[in-house]
Amino acid sequence: MRDTNTTAVIPLALVDDDPLYSEVIAQDLIDRGFAVHKFPDGQTFLNAVQQGLPVRIVLLDWTLPAMSGLAVLRTLRERRIDIPVVFLTGRCRIEYELAALRSGAIDFVDKARGVDVLVPRMRLLVRSDVVQPEPEPVVCGPLLLQRHKGR
Repeated sequence: MRDTNTTAVIPLALVDDDPLYSEVIAQDLIDRGFAVHKFPDGQTFLNAVQQGLPVRIVLLDWTLPAMSGLAVLRTLRERRIDIPVVFLTGRCRIEYELAALRSGAIDFVDKARGVDVLVPRMRLLVRSDVVQPEPEPVVCGPLLLQRHKGR
């Protein structure tokens, strides 16, 4: 069922080494208005980002082959790539969550919670990610009114 509350398709990256899980979650996200780019490991994803992959959100598993999800996140931040990262993982101990948040993740969601919990959170991230242009000031002689500042 297509989510009718949105008008624009939101591109995201899903980095997870479980092909069955990736396929199921990707289809659920596509049905809700997302364009999903799937990656089986961190290095493949990082290479795609380096080549200009246009995504608004990254869903990142903690346990990946060769490079953990936390290492992927830290690499993104070291390269000054500020795409919002949400950990979507089965490793839900508080130590993992705190490490992810301290390293720059925006959210940490248990895979068992499903897309019904995940999608509203991602929509809030995308909505808050949109930079609102400042309104033009109103000038009347020496008076300058900046509406966005309430002065």
